[in-house]
Amino acid sequence: MHDRDLLCYQQIDLGGLTFPAFLEHEGFTVWRLPWEDPAHSKTDPAAKRAKLERIREEALEAYDQLPRPVLLQCSAGIDRSAPVAAYIWNKRAT
Repeated sequence: MHDRDLLCYQQIDLGGLTFPAFLEHEGFTVWRLPWEDPAHSKTDPAAKRAKLERIREEALEAYDQLPRPVLLQCSAGIDRSAPVAAYIWNKRAT
């Protein structure tokens, strides 16, 4: 999640922890790849595409290194997690 997305979790009582710190406290290994929601970004299309390419490669690296199962999460689950999950599946499904 992008840093702005994390602000949505500030109103939840997580025992004084940030959302990523809470997940780690609960036993998850967190590998953050902050990425602004493309639907709300004012960045030009070429820069958005370049960012998508970089994030997909970083997510693939994370997938290869993280313990299983792997949870892929963004705040809305629409414009970021789906294309990254599809990329990982395409690269690793055999």
